[in-house]
Parts: sequence; C-alpha cells; structure tokens
Amino acid sequence: MTGANFLDQNIGFMCFDPAVYPITVFRTTDGGKTWAMIPLDMPSKYSSVYSSVPGSYPQSPYFVNGKGYLTNYLDTHGTIIYFISNDGGKTWEYDPTMDIKIIE
Repeated sequence: MTGANFLDQNIGFMCFDPAVYPITVFRTTDGGKTWAMIPLDMPSKYSSVYSSVPGSYPQSPYFVNGKGYLTNYLDTHGTIIYFISNDGGKTWEYDPTMDIKIIE
C-alpha cells in the first residue's frame, strides 16, 4: 500500500503500487465496507500494457475546496504527475500542467 485516507466518514481511498494491482486506486463510499477500483488513464508518454506504470507510486489523494489531487510518483521516469477530481474522487483526469521532474 502506498497511501490511504478518508475524505469524510463515507468516502475513502486506498492506493497500491502496480505490482499488486494493475489499477492502483480503490474508493469506498460506504465507510470501507466495500471498495471499487478507479481506472486511471495514464498519459500515453507514461503508459504501459496496463493502465498503470510499473514503478509508479500513487499517494493518498487530498482535497482543497472540493477539488481532489492525486499524486503519482513515476520511478522509472523520475517524475511526479497529478490527477485531478471535481466529483469527490469518483473520476480522475491527468493534468499535464502539474508534472514535476525530479532532479537527482
């Protein structure tokens, strides 16, 4: 597991690296009784056979003024990318304007 948190008493998230699941983010709307995978459409420059990238580490999403941000560190690319949600984390869209290249 690479991250977990709750937005409120019902909506929560669990994130895994893709060695465990090809789709790496799960969401609950019933306080954790049931979980469903959230598809993340990886940008083509980072995509692989699966909808996730090997060596990617999604972090727990956070929300500011109703807008969700889900960061994903791409180990093989040395880049942090962001997915944005405007519906409580039900759907996520990649935002290329927020890419951060890690300088080592």
